[in-house]
Amino acid sequence: MKIVQLMVSQHISGVILYFIVLFANIDYSGVVDYALKAFIGGAIWFAFKLLGEHLLIKLKEEHKNKQDKNEES
Repeated sequence: MKIVQLMVSQHISGVILYFIVLFANIDYSGVVDYALKAFIGGAIWFAFKLLGEHLLIKLKEEHKNKQDKNEES
């Protein structure tokens, strides 16, 4: 049991050390720049998505009203 715990402990320590070294070499200004661009791009996409859905609902209502008028005539 202790051997398994020791092996798991060593494995976790190795993984933690790997990520510490990995994150030490990150260019944080590049990450912030990328995150900002991704956020702005996502906001633009979301605005177009909402606009498209709004226009689709509006067109469906106009089409329905047009059909109702034709049925009444």
